[in-house]
Amino acid sequence: MHDLKELGAWMASRDTHREDLIPETLPDPGFVSDGRTLVSFSTNNYLALATSPRLKARACAALARYGVGNCESRLLGGNLELYERLEARLAAVKRKESALLFATGYLTNLAVLPALVKASTLARAFGYTPSRNWKHAFFTDEFNHL
Repeated sequence: MHDLKELGAWMASRDTHREDLIPETLPDPGFVSDGRTLVSFSTNNYLALATSPRLKARACAALARYGVGNCESRLLGGNLELYERLEARLAAVKRKESALLFATGYLTNLAVLPALVKASTLARAFGYTPSRNWKHAFFTDEFNHL
C-alpha cells in the first residue's frame, strides 16, 4: 500500500492526472462534448448502428418481447428463434451455408481463435520461443485481441 501512495504522489507531482471526457452524446462516430462536435477514433460504433433510428426501434420491439437478456447460454438453455433467423439472414447475405452469432467480440475471439489456429502457432506469431525444457505453449486471454 505504501508503494501505491508513493506512486500516486509521484504522478500528482508531475501533473499526470487526466480528466475523463464525459461526452454529451454517443459516438456515431462523431459526438458532442462541451458543446463541440468531435470525432471519436476509439469508438466501436464506427457504422453508427447504435444511434440508428431504425435499429433502435427494432431493439425496443425485441426488448418488449424478450426482455433485457437471454439469461442463459445457448449451449445449456437452447436457442431463441430470433438468433436462428438472424444467423440465417447473415449467412444468406454472405452467401454461406450458415453463420454463428456471439454476444461480444471477446467471446468470438475466445471461441474462434483456438478453433482456427493451434495455440503454439499463435504464440510463435507473437514472438514466443519455447525453451528446451518447455515444449508446449498455452493459449491464454492475452492472445484474444489481435
